[in-house]
Amino acid sequence: MNPLQSRRTLLAAVAAMGTFPHALVRAQTPVPNAGADQGGQGPRTAVPTIKPFIEIGRFEEDKDRLFMFMQYTCPFCASLHGPIVTWAQTLPSPMKLVTIPLGEDNDATRASIFAHYAVREIAPKQLEAYSQSAYQVGQSANPTAAGYLSILPKLGLKREAVVSAINSPRTRDRVMRGLRLASRYRVTVTPTFGVAGRWTTNPGFTSGKSQDLVALLNVLVTTAIQGGDLTI
Repeated sequence: MNPLQSRRTLLAAVAAMGTFPHALVRAQTPVPNAGADQGGQGPRTAVPTIKPFIEIGRFEEDKDRLFMFMQYTCPFCASLHGPIVTWAQTLPSPMKLVTIPLGEDNDATRASIFAHYAVREIAPKQLEAYSQSAYQVGQSANPTAAGYLSILPKLGLKREAVVSAINSPRTRDRVMRGLRLASRYRVTVTPTFGVAGRWTTNPGFTSGKSQDLVALLNVLVTTAIQGGDLTI
């Protein structure tokens, strides 16, 4: 089978999965630094945030997970992905970073999400390589389903295995679980981080500063591991 036929087969498999039950989230744009000149209006004083996170309760099944809810078309997700993945490698076991792809309900988004989960199922060690390439597609002027699916053969994945993974109940369940988790963690923008079944936060709470965001995530993860509470 030639590459064009292969892509058509994969596109048909994604189309067969149908639409998502509801629209998802919008991409978060970078937040200007406090005090920066904004439209000639002069410096502005940042309004202090009492708590740089939202408490969502205690969901024990998530206690060892840090979720990053993202979109491959989200520029802020793309810029944060590398630093977050690098930092997450320092997390003590069993705490683990899990990326949850979201997006608008269209062919390209569905392809990006189902391809993500297909790679996770077939070749989990290749998921980071897929994500890097998928962000490149997502940041292009016109991301397409074919663009996302064309990444898979470059990773050495066989068409038959990919089609099987895309059509599998396990992949469908993962997609639906991602939507349920997005609701649990009150995701309205990307990226958003769900921490240990207890908190949700996003770069808007740290004025878009990635270093402050990582520091905040460090505090939340450490508190979760120690079983403590935050009194900020």
